[in-house]
Amino acid sequence: MNGTIEILTPKYDTAEVQGLQGLMQKITIEGFDRIGKVFTGDHVEIVDNKCKLVKSNIKSVTILGMLELYSKYKYAPNKRGIERFKCAPISKKYPEFLVATQIRRKYTQNVLVTIRFIEWSDTLPYAELVQIIGYPTLHNLYEGVLHKFNLIKPRIKLPKKTWETLPNNTNTNGYCDKRDLDVFSIDPESTLDIDDALSLEINDDGYKIGIHISDVVGTLGEFNLLHLLDNLSTTIYAPHKILNMLPEQLSENLLSLRKGEERNVITLWLMIKDNCIVSSKIEKNIIINKHRFTYDNCNSYKNYTLLYNLIKDLRYRDLTFREFDSHKLIEKLMIIYNCEISNYLITHDLKPILRKHDLKLRQPDIKLEQLDIKSNTVLPLELETFIKIINNKAAIYTYKVGSYHNGLGLTNYGHCTSPIRRYVDCYNQYLIHGLTHIEDIEDIEDKKELNIDIDFINSEAAMIKKAQRMFNKLQLSDTISNEGVHLFKGYIYNSRNNKIEIYFPTQNITISKRLVDPKLNEYLVVENNIIIHYRNDIIIKKYRMFELLDVEIYVVVNKSNPYNKFIITLQ
Repeated sequence: MNGTIEILTPKYDTAEVQGLQGLMQKITIEGFDRIGKVFTGDHVEIVDNKCKLVKSNIKSVTILGMLELYSKYKYAPNKRGIERFKCAPISKKYPEFLVATQIRRKYTQNVLVTIRFIEWSDTLPYAELVQIIGYPTLHNLYEGVLHKFNLIKPRIKLPKKTWETLPNNTNTNGYCDKRDLDVFSIDPESTLDIDDALSLEINDDGYKIGIHISDVVGTLGEFNLLHLLDNLSTTIYAPHKILNMLPEQLSENLLSLRKGEERNVITLWLMIKDNCIVSSKIEKNIIINKHRFTYDNCNSYKNYTLLYNLIKDLRYRDLTFREFDSHKLIEKLMIIYNCEISNYLITHDLKPILRKHDLKLRQPDIKLEQLDIKSNTVLPLELETFIKIINNKAAIYTYKVGSYHNGLGLTNYGHCTSPIRRYVDCYNQYLIHGLTHIEDIEDIEDKKELNIDIDFINSEAAMIKKAQRMFNKLQLSDTISNEGVHLFKGYIYNSRNNKIEIYFPTQNITISKRLVDPKLNEYLVVENNIIIHYRNDIIIKKYRMFELLDVEIYVVVNKSNPYNKFIITLQ
């Protein structure tokens, strides 16, 4: 049998090999003598219940770990006489490594580093030091998470000459002049990369709303900068910093719909009458953002009340909101833009990148037949809002027309409203240009085509979600350690794979907790109750889902791994 191996413990006690070429077979290998000197992700062949390496990419993998500069153990130096130190990877899927380095003189305690495998010719494998992140402070632990999930990308730098020669005006060829329009934006106070703006016109037949999205593709193309989009995915928002998809000179300046400056946009016009969209139109325009509002002061816009009620009462597909405020106003308009653009592309025989989400996240993934979740459960608003957000994040990108987004209850829903922050939006915008006479714009990098790797985009999105879970744990650990708080309020909102997922609304974070020891007991879900019982059906505990519970949490400190674990007790 050939397959991909996953090491389950750093001591190489247990590993699993998943069959290749669509084979569902999975076998367990136990003991280092049978697993051998291979790594998670390696392609192996199983011969006589032992692993034989076929192919490995471990030398291209960067591994996050704690370099133990101060340990009671000493290791033989390398051939150049440089002292070796043990490095304990943060991931349990890797063994401990020995790293030769002379940095001990610069540090007074163990440091967080990244390493890369060299060879495995001794008891422990050898690795080289790639980067020193530093002492395990909260900031550095956040930085380590980005390294762990390979989210640190080379910064795109615009040559100074290129930046200085970029004009601050717009391309007019093929664009309608709407500079006199009363355009405004609504964003958080700190936002610098403004993707979207709005306008409202009142006429005898009803109302005309303009949703104006920064024309990233057209603008970059005009200045022969479309190549900057190659191999990009998304802007990453970490607790300690923002990793912009595009350079700040572009994302926060030339492409941003900044107040008082001319910008090219792709506009969706909505003609509204009697709470319905009677017609819509897509157009390339030049606008000037006349007013920059925040979610807190947008009611100072002269027609805000009219706009608010107009969008609140607007009937569009099956979109519903339990509560409606300025955030929901913008959210609803962006959803409409995404839907209308996606369907426009589909009706013109193009394939936009769509969002697909088939399953409701809050439906537990239980194999037992006793599952009986009440469909009429009314969730607390704060929990419902959170679940909608993570449902949206659980969706994946796809080419498949007719894909359903369960989190929104919409078919053929794509992303188009954040081209400064997401490559997928740029790609869909590129398709729009193909239908709005991009050939009228001269010398756009020889009509450069944009390509997209959906697997890469989805894979990086999955890594970002994993990183966010680690960020959550670090924030919680920091709160407990610095404030001495151990009692929190949280909701059990999901259960799967022998774990429950808990949402803490005050901290706006989630953590998971293992439910049972499969060798001793089982659990099932009945009418929103999680029931843990022994195999003789004697009930041990019962937890109520979707209700606010008291949760007691203590930090388990591990010197070799600063990403602390928790002891979690539900009251």
